[in-house]
Order: sequence, then structure tokens, then C-alpha cells
Amino acid sequence: MALENERRIGEILQDTVNDLSAITRSEINLAKTELKSEAADLMRVAPLFIVGVVLGLFALGYLLTAGLLALVIVIPPWAASLVIFALVALAGAAIVSAAKARLGTIKLKPERTIHTMKENAEWLKTQTR
Repeated sequence: MALENERRIGEILQDTVNDLSAITRSEINLAKTELKSEAADLMRVAPLFIVGVVLGLFALGYLLTAGLLALVIVIPPWAASLVIFALVALAGAAIVSAAKARLGTIKLKPERTIHTMKENAEWLKTQTR
């Protein structure tokens, strides 16, 4: 009788270890899935940053060449350069700001996985009492 009880306890422990192993694998797979999803969101926002940088480079180009453009007829060349530069720089800043706002909504931490791991830990605590 005692041997049967020990065997049952051993089987129970083996089942528990197998279950915990399966749960851990599932949690890792969930974390991978979440991180892939968040990485895809990050890749959708990246082009906005690129556009902002390109516009910033154009702003520099306009700053250097705007004095030769048509505004020199109306205002001094230095003032025309500053006007064009300011407009392009503001557009670039607006695009970078919009991208930064979208980037703030992307969570790189696997929240669901963390939550379920905490639930699993609580469940395990209650089972071992």
C-alpha cells in the first residue's frame, strides 16, 4: 500500500513537471508571437522617421540654395533662405512628432505573457499548499 502511494506521488510529480514544462513552452511561444507583432508595428512607423530625416536634409539644402530662388526678387536673399528653411524644417518636425506619437503606443514588453506567467505562478502556489 505504501509503495502504491509513493508511486502515485511520483506520477503526480512527473505530471506536474511535464505540465510546467508545457506551460513554459507555451509562454515562450506567446512571448515570441507578441514580440513579432510589436516589431511589425515598429516597422510600420519607421518610414515616418525616414521621411522626417529626408525632409530635414532638404531643409539644409534649401538653407544653402534658397538665396538663389525667386524670393530674392521680393526680399533679401538671406531672408528668403530663412523662410524656405523654416517651412521645410517645420514640416519635418511635424512628421517626426507624429511618428514619435505613434511610436509611443507600441509596447515592446510582452504584457499578456507576463500576466499569464504571474497567473501560473499564483496557481502553482495554491497547488503546492
